[in-house]
Amino acid sequence: MLDEELRSLDAAVEEGGGAALPAIQAAAGRMRERGEGDRLMWLSPLLARALAFHRQYDAAEAVAKEALSHFREIGSPRGQAMALIVHGLSHVMQGRAAPALDAVLRANALARAASDLSLLARAANVRAIALMNFGLVSEATQVLEEALTLTARHPDEPATLRLRSNLSWILARTAIDTRERHGAESTWKPMAQRAIAMAEGVAKAWIGRGNQHEAYEARDCLALSHVALGQLDQAHAQLDASNQRLRGEIPALSVVPYHAIRARAYLQANQTAQAMSAIEHGLVMALEHDSEINVEELWRLKSAVHEAQGEPVQALEAYRRFHELHECQVLQRVERMQLEARHDALTGLANRRRFDEYLAGVLPRAGIEAPICLALIDVDFFKAINDRFGHPIGDAALRWVAAQMEALSRQTDLPVRLGGDEFAFVLSSSLADAQGVCERLRAAMATRPGELPRDMAMTLSIGIAETCAPCAEHELIQRADLALYGIKTKGRDGVGLAHAS
Repeated sequence: MLDEELRSLDAAVEEGGGAALPAIQAAAGRMRERGEGDRLMWLSPLLARALAFHRQYDAAEAVAKEALSHFREIGSPRGQAMALIVHGLSHVMQGRAAPALDAVLRANALARAASDLSLLARAANVRAIALMNFGLVSEATQVLEEALTLTARHPDEPATLRLRSNLSWILARTAIDTRERHGAESTWKPMAQRAIAMAEGVAKAWIGRGNQHEAYEARDCLALSHVALGQLDQAHAQLDASNQRLRGEIPALSVVPYHAIRARAYLQANQTAQAMSAIEHGLVMALEHDSEINVEELWRLKSAVHEAQGEPVQALEAYRRFHELHECQVLQRVERMQLEARHDALTGLANRRRFDEYLAGVLPRAGIEAPICLALIDVDFFKAINDRFGHPIGDAALRWVAAQMEALSRQTDLPVRLGGDEFAFVLSSSLADAQGVCERLRAAMATRPGELPRDMAMTLSIGIAETCAPCAEHELIQRADLALYGIKTKGRDGVGLAHAS
């Protein structure tokens, strides 16, 4: 767990990003010298996060992978969530939205299991950015709105400020896009006004915390909102106030949008030469940082500037480049659809389709030295839970079961929601080990996250079957199902073992 020093370092990374890397590395050195292996492992996700902000992605993912493996072994939901959020952050900063979503969906379930609002907020921020990279604005907005509801009691915490900043950015982008498509003023104007109010509060809060870089990004959002409202002088004033960042080394994630907003403001005022200059600066910055994030927008604006200057050939060439980048986004959407087709929307676990594919892949490799166990899991009297507390609480209960399953999973295991209140666990372990995992899962039902009523009883019935040789999927499922039935006939709330085949 995080002690006072680790919490301080975590806050340093959360506020300062890559700037905290030297302090994290120095702390890691001290812990190694003192033989503090456990504390060093809790430091690992913080180190990985700082490395990711420094764009040392391979190193960040290697450290996070080691931490994830460790936290799986000790069954820590919080540690696993911290490591998975780093994976998501690293992927999204490299423009890989689909694996980023996969990581943060799993992190979200684990953060719920740990009842950690800060981690839920961090996961939501990465998830929203990934969804925006897919062009899924309404889904990203919903994720941020829900996360802000959960963190309402901590409005000025760094993770919450980023939620508000990201939401204000989405509102501003949606407002300006709606206006450019000639949407009704009654639609886009309130969005821009809400974005301004939110971004002003965020900028003030970051300034109060002494974090100028984050305040600059809030000012960018203010500038974009002013462009949406046609207030170009105010837009330039906000950009002028944040242009000091251009003097130092800062990520393209921040500077490319800055230049795109400048270009928008100049183009709206028909100052095409200045608009083109801003675009070229943004493209150079993106090239220097080897980033294609936000670059699509620059090429679209470049096409519009050439068109305004009466240069159809150059406009077409710029649009072709924009279209190439846009096609990449479409391919990422296809990748996401394939990902979602194998995951349950409510819990984030694998679904029946993924379960069938996975069993078909692992069962032919089963052996004495590589046993495979299948656990079938039912929530006892789930209909009664829904009838008494309502379907939203029932859904929360299912997410809680899923989060505990995810927390107990190793990299070689597959937790699954088959449908309704039926779950499955495919474990690459012996029957005795699988029984231990399922007993811990059953015991975890006695705890409760804040969203579940304290007087709500919830138990599990579990049946486990093992195979130490290749077998057909239906045979293993049938044996596990018989073991599950045996537990139910004995009164439920237990773990039953199938007889050897």
